Amino acid sequence: MNIFGIFSTRRAGAVFGLGLALCALAPQAAFAAGESNATSSTISENFNGIGISATATLPTGFKMTAAGAGSLATWTNTANLTATTIAQSNGTGATGGRINWGATGGTDRAIGFMTSGSYAGPNTILVGFTNNTGSTITQIVGSASFERYRTNSTAWTNAISFSTDGRTWGASLYSNVLAASAASGYGYPMTSNVATFTVASQSIAVGGTFYLRIFMGSSGSNSQGLGLDELSLTLQFQASTPDIALADNGTQVASGTVATGTTSHLLHTFKLTVSTATATLTDVAVPAWGTFASADITNLKLWQNSSAAFGTSTNIGTPLTSIGTAGVKTFSSLARSLPAGDHFFYVTADIASGGTAGNTIAIGALTNSTALTFSSGNKSGGPTAAGGLQTIITAPAVTTVAASATNTTTATVNGNVTADGSSTVTERGVCYKTSSSVTITDNRTAASSNGTGTYSVNLSSLSVNQIYYFRAYATNSVGTTLSDTELNFTTRANTPSAPTVANPTSSSLDITVNENGNPGTTEFAIQRTSDSQYLQADGSWGASAIWATKSTWGTKTATGLAASTLYSFQVKARNSVNVETGFGSTGSGPTAAASGIWINPMSA
Repeated sequence: MNIFGIFSTRRAGAVFGLGLALCALAPQAAFAAGESNATSSTISENFNGIGISATATLPTGFKMTAAGAGSLATWTNTANLTATTIAQSNGTGATGGRINWGATGGTDRAIGFMTSGSYAGPNTILVGFTNNTGSTITQIVGSASFERYRTNSTAWTNAISFSTDGRTWGASLYSNVLAASAASGYGYPMTSNVATFTVASQSIAVGGTFYLRIFMGSSGSNSQGLGLDELSLTLQFQASTPDIALADNGTQVASGTVATGTTSHLLHTFKLTVSTATATLTDVAVPAWGTFASADITNLKLWQNSSAAFGTSTNIGTPLTSIGTAGVKTFSSLARSLPAGDHFFYVTADIASGGTAGNTIAIGALTNSTALTFSSGNKSGGPTAAGGLQTIITAPAVTTVAASATNTTTATVNGNVTADGSSTVTERGVCYKTSSSVTITDNRTAASSNGTGTYSVNLSSLSVNQIYYFRAYATNSVGTTLSDTELNFTTRANTPSAPTVANPTSSSLDITVNENGNPGTTEFAIQRTSDSQYLQADGSWGASAIWATKSTWGTKTATGLAASTLYSFQVKARNSVNVETGFGSTGSGPTAAASGIWINPMSA
């Protein structure tokens, strides 16, 4: 014989089935209330645990009526019995009684009756149950095997009835007549008939009882021998209603800042504690408030975890990608199964890279009555605390401003922090180098002040007559911004030293420029002090300055000079953007006397 049923637990002589306890004893080991939301379970008994003794003890919760008392059987009748009187092997023997049927020495057993002149009929087997499943039983679907171990000339009637009190029995759920046989015969068993039945439209509450009466009607000495085996009951339950409590998940999210481009920034957290039965979460509606615009938030997300830690959470539902402005935002069609226990949830936002600095977002307090929707359930707890206001911050905005002063090796350059990105500017300054495309790592030099507005940076140790490119920068908690605008300045040239005057003739002098540390690109102009005339490229003199590098001038012979005259010359320089220096100190020298005539030279 097979053990019928699912989730059944077997012990010798006992029926176990997910909390359904047989009435005769205290409740058997089974699931406790609230540990499952199963809508059905099956229990069964095959009697193999009673052994082969003639006086075998019946499984817990089973009784057999006294001889001939089957027609008026009740559960509480004190004459009922809980043991067999005979063990029949292979159906042999003619003595009537309460029979432990089975093969000789075999463990495959059944219980039943055979009547005789000394053991009257009809007879009944009773079985009673207490509902300790934690759920209301609404229907019972059963089956049992009636096994014939002896044939004889008296017919046999089988019937099954149901009662909730063990006294008042309903109409037969199953009835069958085993026809008489002309001759007596024995077998193990000879035939087997499976009875099926249904007890519908019940409402057996937790702690309630129900009973089965299995009638075996035969009498006299020509009785057939019948056994009950493989009793199986499938119980249908009324689905339990879960209890759901809302609470904060520890400390609520505090006010803070969030940089543009940040993903999964935490806005709110809450906990749901489920008991009694599994709950199904269908919708979560969160009140979003603040000054945010739709373009500030690219995703609003809901997450779930089995522990109070966001890091390992699972994103549930569909992220909200176009949340608009402040108002209630709903995560719908979640269908999240929440078994008994604690469940932790988190609401996050992805901040657009182009989000507006200073705009804010927060998730307000959640109430169980309006924020959470379940397929069914008793809601309690809450409201949660509101999540703290989150302010969107960006890197600062900064522009480059033209240099305001330059010298030979120093310069004053400028910038302007036009916006701090809603985060304090902790550093501002300039970066510079001698070629274009300045980066943040090029001679980064901080100003002496922070914050927004215009500022200046004094640069030193620069090269003479050198072009420099520069950009302003600013730093806050989000990051550093390097201005898109690149400007440049050129340092001044050094004032030249006195020129060298040599090789006099009566009408000429050689003049050599002394650059005084200026680079080779520096241009110079040479002036005669007596009349402010400028040396021309051909050595003559004119009113307009002629500019040339030292290498171009070389040693220039100045002509058109008077004999025996002392001349003084001075030089000025200009840089690559034509900013001129003043004249340097003078260099002097006399021309020679005319041939054969000596004249005391005079200054010219």
